[in-house]
Parts: sequence; C-alpha cells; structure tokens
Amino acid sequence: GDILYAIRSLPLDIPKATISNRYFNFLFIGRYERVKGLDVLLRAFRILWDEGKEAHLHIFGGGELENYYRKMIDELNLSERVHFGGYASPETTVSFMKACSCLVIPSRQESQPVILMDAIQVKIPVIVTKVGDMGEIVEGHHIGLVVEAEDVGGLKKAMVDFMEDKGLNYRTNLEKL
Repeated sequence: GDILYAIRSLPLDIPKATISNRYFNFLFIGRYERVKGLDVLLRAFRILWDEGKEAHLHIFGGGELENYYRKMIDELNLSERVHFGGYASPETTVSFMKACSCLVIPSRQESQPVILMDAIQVKIPVIVTKVGDMGEIVEGHHIGLVVEAEDVGGLKKAMVDFMEDKGLNYRTNLEKL
C-alpha cells in the first residue's frame, strides 16, 4: 500500500543554534516516554564516551519520564555532555537540526514519526531503529543508518560510524530527496 507521510511545515529560514563545533553533536527530539527509547540512547552515549569518542547530545521533549531521564543522566555521569531541554518549538527544532550533525530516533515502537519528516525537510541525516516505516524510509533513500530497537551496542556502533564519515553521503541524498 501507499505510505501517507505525516508532514508539518517548518520555518526553514531560522538560523542554526549556537553550539560548540568542538564535539560531534547528536540530537534527540521526542516525548520522554519509554517507547521513544531515550534510555537506550543514553546508555549508548555513555559507552561512546567510555571509548574516548567525544560528542555532545542535545535532548528536547517532555513527558512523564522527564525526572527519570534527568536522574539517569546524572547517574551515568553525562551532565557535562548532555544538554537536556524542554519541549522544542518548531523554531528550536529547526535551529538545532541545522546545528547538529545527526538526529537519533531510538524508538522501541513507532509508525512514522513527524520528527523523521522534519529531519528530511531540514536535511539532517538520521540514525533510526528498524520499527514501523522508519527503517524502510531511511534505507530506501540512504539518508542515515538503521539499527535494531533496544540494541545499545548497535546504536553506539552506528553513532561511531556516523562520527567517522560525518554523514556526508547522507546529506547529498537528503538534498536529492
């Protein structure tokens, strides 16, 4: 069957956020709920740092597990490397997508998130889990990497792979798309 894409119009003329380019910048935007897999991303990010890979993670969202994730960031000793933000307006979404190198969607369950369509509009490469339509869209258009849901090691590896090749091929494909 046909895929009906969930797309919203974003203010694409927003300038990019001012963040340090000293580190590779990953981005997560989503609800602070178990289904969105932020805990998997935080564990993968901790391993990334343990292996000496320097990156920052920018997180935006809101939800019932906000305090749980704040505590997890402290327990994993990631406070200096993780920027924990609240709800992202369309303007914030665009500015951080323009400033970061990769959007990570580590969902355990998903159909086709609006944030993936936002990423395509803003032309930021992605790492997604193979749930719902995400894997098919990302692999089919070669706009990022796909990993199994809840695979901390696989997600960490995809993040390292991304850091090493800078996602340049994916950006070319995003331009075409």
